[in-house]
Amino acid sequence: REPPSAAQLRSASGGRRAGPQRTLGARPAMALPKFGMKSKAAGTKTAMKAMKAKRVPKIARGRFAKSQVLSGKREKTVGGVKADGLMKNKRGKVVSKRMSARARRFYHNVEPWIESIVEARQALHTKGFVLINGKTLVGKALYVKAKAIYAERRRRAGASAAASSAPSAEPVQQPVAA
Repeated sequence: REPPSAAQLRSASGGRRAGPQRTLGARPAMALPKFGMKSKAAGTKTAMKAMKAKRVPKIARGRFAKSQVLSGKREKTVGGVKADGLMKNKRGKVVSKRMSARARRFYHNVEPWIESIVEARQALHTKGFVLINGKTLVGKALYVKAKAIYAERRRRAGASAAASSAPSAEPVQQPVAA
């Protein structure tokens, strides 16, 4: 780009025809730019410093956190679980070994009720989602049937446990020492 001519510098409008100029009070006019030779030192730019690489996070967060830890992309989860504390369950979901073992231990508390529900659904020929003891008649019937089956199982289990723990009628013979 060429430097402006002297006539352009004199007119405030840059050489175009200008209308009447207005001045606001005693405000000084803006200083005009000076076009001259740049010194060599000012012309050379210093190279920008290279940015540091972004640090890869070690802690996995979010929905697929456990999956990332198990695959080795992250070191541990927010809860501190490392890859050796994780496993895949039978559905293929990555779960904590400790929590899975805990759930297996406590499942026996609800297992008889779940089996009773399954049996009641088969007896009533129930298909699809039915809310147990919900507002519908089918849901109410399912609950009543499951409760009856559950009570029968508990009664049978109690009777068999009592029979096995009761002392036998036959006297136990002790070996005679000679």
